[in-house]
Amino acid sequence: MGETQNAVEEYVKLAYKYPNHELLPSVMSRLGGYFQQTGLAFKKEADALRDKEDEPSKSEVLRLDQLSFPEFLNAAMVFAKLQQRFPEDLLAGLAGLRAGQNFMRAHQYAKAIKIFTDVHAVEAYDDREIRSQALYWSGISNERMAGLMAEDNWRGRGEAMDAAYEIYRRVTFDFPDSLWAKYARGRLADPAFESRVAKENEARERMIEALKESRKNR
Repeated sequence: MGETQNAVEEYVKLAYKYPNHELLPSVMSRLGGYFQQTGLAFKKEADALRDKEDEPSKSEVLRLDQLSFPEFLNAAMVFAKLQQRFPEDLLAGLAGLRAGQNFMRAHQYAKAIKIFTDVHAVEAYDDREIRSQALYWSGISNERMAGLMAEDNWRGRGEAMDAAYEIYRRVTFDFPDSLWAKYARGRLADPAFESRVAKENEARERMIEALKESRKNR
Protein backbone atom coordinates (compact mmCIF):
# COMPACT_ATOMS: atom_id res chain seq x y z
CA MET A 1 0.00 0.00 0.00
CA GLY A 2 2.86 2.35 0.84
CA GLU A 3 4.50 1.66 -2.51
CA THR A 4 1.22 2.33 -4.29
CA GLN A 5 0.80 5.64 -2.47
CA ASN A 6 4.34 6.63 -3.42
CA ALA A 7 3.60 5.79 -7.04
CA VAL A 8 0.47 7.97 -6.94
CA GLU A 9 2.51 10.86 -5.56
CA GLU A 10 5.04 10.46 -8.37
CA TYR A 11 2.26 10.42 -10.95
CA VAL A 12 0.88 13.67 -9.55
CA LYS A 13 4.35 15.26 -9.63
CA LEU A 14 4.82 14.20 -13.23
CA ALA A 15 1.46 15.67 -14.23
CA TYR A 16 2.36 19.02 -12.68
CA LYS A 17 5.95 19.10 -13.91
CA TYR A 18 5.30 17.93 -17.49
CA PRO A 19 1.69 18.95 -18.33
CA ASN A 20 2.15 18.26 -22.05
CA HIS A 21 4.28 15.12 -21.90
CA GLU A 22 3.26 12.36 -24.30
CA LEU A 23 3.00 9.89 -21.42
CA LEU A 24 0.63 12.09 -19.42
CA PRO A 25 -2.59 10.40 -20.68
CA SER A 26 -1.20 7.04 -19.53
CA VAL A 27 -0.20 8.57 -16.20
CA MET A 28 -3.65 10.07 -15.71
CA SER A 29 -5.28 6.75 -16.61
CA ARG A 30 -3.20 4.96 -13.98
CA LEU A 31 -3.97 7.62 -11.41
CA GLY A 32 -7.69 7.42 -12.10
CA GLY A 33 -7.46 3.64 -11.90
CA TYR A 34 -5.85 3.87 -8.48
CA PHE A 35 -8.67 6.02 -7.10
CA GLN A 36 -11.26 3.73 -8.72
CA GLN A 37 -9.76 0.56 -7.24
CA THR A 38 -9.54 2.18 -3.80
CA GLY A 39 -13.20 3.11 -3.98
CA LEU A 40 -14.17 -0.35 -5.21
CA ALA A 41 -12.36 -1.95 -2.29
CA PHE A 42 -14.46 0.07 0.17
CA LYS A 43 -17.61 -0.68 -1.84
CA LYS A 44 -16.89 -4.41 -1.81
CA GLU A 45 -16.69 -4.37 1.99
CA ALA A 46 -19.92 -2.38 2.20
CA ASP A 47 -21.77 -4.66 -0.23
CA ALA A 48 -20.97 -7.69 1.93
CA LEU A 49 -22.91 -6.03 4.78
CA ARG A 50 -25.60 -4.20 2.83
CA ASP A 51 -28.36 -6.79 3.33
CA LYS A 52 -27.87 -7.05 7.09
CA GLU A 53 -30.43 -5.29 9.28
CA ASP A 54 -28.52 -4.87 12.55
CA GLU A 55 -27.43 -1.35 13.47
CA PRO A 56 -23.66 -2.06 13.60
CA SER A 57 -23.77 -3.35 10.03
CA LYS A 58 -25.81 -0.38 8.85
CA SER A 59 -23.37 2.02 10.49
CA GLU A 60 -20.41 0.24 8.91
CA VAL A 61 -22.03 0.36 5.47
CA LEU A 62 -22.55 4.09 5.86
CA ARG A 63 -18.94 4.58 6.95
CA LEU A 64 -17.58 2.55 4.03
CA ASP A 65 -19.80 4.39 1.53
CA GLN A 66 -18.55 7.70 2.90
CA LEU A 67 -15.01 6.48 2.30
CA SER A 68 -15.69 5.16 -1.21
CA PHE A 69 -17.57 8.13 -2.67
CA PRO A 70 -14.64 10.61 -2.54
CA GLU A 71 -12.40 8.02 -4.20
CA PHE A 72 -14.93 7.51 -6.99
CA LEU A 73 -15.24 11.27 -7.45
CA ASN A 74 -11.45 11.63 -7.63
CA ALA A 75 -11.35 8.88 -10.25
CA ALA A 76 -14.17 10.49 -12.22
CA MET A 77 -12.48 13.87 -12.27
CA VAL A 78 -9.11 12.46 -13.36
CA PHE A 79 -10.66 10.39 -16.17
CA ALA A 80 -12.84 13.31 -17.26
CA LYS A 81 -9.82 15.60 -17.39
CA LEU A 82 -7.96 13.04 -19.49
CA GLN A 83 -10.80 12.85 -21.99
CA GLN A 84 -11.17 16.64 -22.16
CA ARG A 85 -7.46 17.46 -22.44
CA PHE A 86 -6.51 14.67 -24.82
CA PRO A 87 -9.67 13.97 -26.86
CA GLU A 88 -7.73 12.32 -29.69
CA ASP A 89 -5.65 10.01 -27.50
CA LEU A 90 -6.38 6.29 -27.76
CA LEU A 91 -7.31 6.28 -24.07
CA ALA A 92 -9.77 9.18 -24.35
CA GLY A 93 -12.97 7.26 -25.13
CA LEU A 94 -12.43 4.67 -22.42
CA ALA A 95 -11.46 7.43 -19.98
CA GLY A 96 -14.77 9.17 -20.66
CA LEU A 97 -16.66 5.96 -19.97
CA ARG A 98 -14.76 5.39 -16.74
CA ALA A 99 -15.41 8.98 -15.66
CA GLY A 100 -19.15 8.50 -16.12
CA GLN A 101 -19.15 5.14 -14.38
CA ASN A 102 -17.34 6.56 -11.36
CA PHE A 103 -19.78 9.47 -11.14
CA MET A 104 -22.49 6.79 -11.12
CA ARG A 105 -20.76 4.94 -8.29
CA ALA A 106 -20.76 8.19 -6.31
CA HIS A 107 -24.49 8.64 -7.12
CA GLN A 108 -23.73 11.78 -9.14
CA TYR A 109 -26.07 10.77 -11.94
CA ALA A 110 -26.56 14.15 -13.62
CA LYS A 111 -22.79 14.48 -14.03
CA ALA A 112 -22.58 10.91 -15.30
CA ILE A 113 -25.23 11.59 -17.95
CA LYS A 114 -23.34 14.71 -19.10
CA ILE A 115 -20.10 12.73 -19.48
CA PHE A 116 -21.78 9.83 -21.28
CA THR A 117 -23.53 12.25 -23.64
CA ASP A 118 -20.22 13.91 -24.47
CA VAL A 119 -18.57 10.54 -25.14
CA HIS A 120 -21.40 9.36 -27.37
CA ALA A 121 -21.15 12.58 -29.40
CA VAL A 122 -17.58 11.81 -30.53
CA GLU A 123 -18.08 9.78 -33.68
CA ALA A 124 -14.36 8.93 -33.86
CA TYR A 125 -14.72 6.58 -30.89
CA ASP A 126 -15.41 2.91 -31.54
CA ASP A 127 -19.17 2.60 -31.98
CA ARG A 128 -19.74 -0.91 -30.71
CA GLU A 129 -17.65 -0.64 -27.57
CA ILE A 130 -17.49 3.04 -26.64
CA ARG A 131 -20.39 5.05 -28.03
CA SER A 132 -23.00 2.30 -27.65
CA GLN A 133 -21.88 1.65 -24.09
CA ALA A 134 -21.93 5.37 -23.21
CA LEU A 135 -25.52 5.57 -24.46
CA TYR A 136 -26.57 2.50 -22.48
CA TRP A 137 -25.07 3.76 -19.22
CA SER A 138 -26.76 7.09 -19.77
CA GLY A 139 -30.07 5.23 -19.72
CA ILE A 140 -29.12 3.40 -16.52
CA SER A 141 -28.13 6.73 -14.94
CA ASN A 142 -31.53 8.21 -15.78
CA GLU A 143 -33.26 5.22 -14.19
CA ARG A 144 -31.20 5.47 -11.03
CA MET A 145 -31.70 9.22 -10.84
CA ALA A 146 -35.45 8.63 -11.00
CA GLY A 147 -35.12 6.13 -8.16
CA LEU A 148 -33.50 8.74 -5.92
CA MET A 149 -36.20 11.35 -6.48
CA ALA A 150 -38.89 11.94 -3.88
CA GLU A 151 -42.00 9.77 -4.20
CA ASP A 152 -44.20 12.84 -4.75
CA ASN A 153 -42.00 14.16 -7.56
CA TRP A 154 -44.00 12.36 -10.23
CA ARG A 155 -43.05 14.76 -12.98
CA GLY A 156 -39.31 14.51 -12.39
CA ARG A 157 -39.40 10.75 -12.03
CA GLY A 158 -41.53 10.40 -15.14
CA GLU A 159 -39.22 12.60 -17.22
CA ALA A 160 -36.16 10.63 -16.12
CA MET A 161 -37.82 7.31 -16.95
CA ASP A 162 -39.01 8.68 -20.31
CA ALA A 163 -35.43 9.72 -21.05
CA ALA A 164 -34.16 6.25 -20.10
CA TYR A 165 -36.75 4.60 -22.35
CA GLU A 166 -35.84 6.78 -25.34
CA ILE A 167 -32.14 6.16 -24.79
CA TYR A 168 -32.56 2.36 -24.67
CA ARG A 169 -34.61 2.53 -27.84
CA ARG A 170 -31.87 4.56 -29.49
CA VAL A 171 -29.22 2.01 -28.50
CA THR A 172 -31.22 -0.73 -30.21
CA PHE A 173 -31.70 1.38 -33.36
CA ASP A 174 -28.22 2.90 -33.66
CA PHE A 175 -26.17 -0.12 -32.55
CA PRO A 176 -28.48 -3.12 -33.14
CA ASP A 177 -25.75 -5.78 -33.20
CA SER A 178 -23.84 -4.58 -30.15
CA LEU A 179 -23.76 -6.21 -26.73
CA TRP A 180 -25.19 -3.00 -25.28
CA ALA A 181 -28.22 -3.19 -27.56
CA LYS A 182 -28.86 -6.64 -26.06
CA TYR A 183 -28.70 -5.17 -22.57
CA ALA A 184 -30.94 -2.28 -23.64
CA ARG A 185 -33.56 -4.73 -24.94
CA GLY A 186 -33.43 -6.41 -21.56
CA ARG A 187 -34.16 -3.12 -19.82
CA LEU A 188 -37.00 -2.34 -22.24
CA ALA A 189 -38.61 -5.66 -21.25
CA ASP A 190 -38.68 -4.57 -17.60
CA PRO A 191 -42.18 -3.94 -16.14
CA ALA A 192 -41.09 -0.36 -15.37
CA PHE A 193 -41.42 0.40 -19.09
CA GLU A 194 -44.55 -1.65 -19.79
CA SER A 195 -46.90 1.33 -20.09
CA ARG A 196 -44.47 3.20 -22.36
CA VAL A 197 -44.14 0.20 -24.67
CA ALA A 198 -47.93 -0.13 -24.79
CA LYS A 199 -48.35 3.56 -25.69
CA GLU A 200 -45.77 3.28 -28.44
CA ASN A 201 -47.47 0.18 -29.87
CA GLU A 202 -50.85 1.94 -29.80
CA ALA A 203 -49.38 4.96 -31.59
CA ARG A 204 -47.85 2.67 -34.22
CA GLU A 205 -51.19 0.93 -34.78
CA ARG A 206 -52.96 4.27 -35.18
CA MET A 207 -50.36 5.35 -37.72
CA ILE A 208 -50.79 2.13 -39.70
CA GLU A 209 -54.57 2.55 -39.70
CA ALA A 210 -54.25 6.16 -40.81
CA LEU A 211 -52.01 5.13 -43.70
CA LYS A 212 -54.49 2.47 -44.73
CA GLU A 213 -57.33 4.97 -44.71
CA SER A 214 -55.26 7.44 -46.70
CA ARG A 215 -54.59 4.84 -49.40
CA LYS A 216 -58.28 3.92 -49.60
CA ASN A 217 -59.27 7.52 -50.17
CA ARG A 218 -56.82 8.11 -53.02
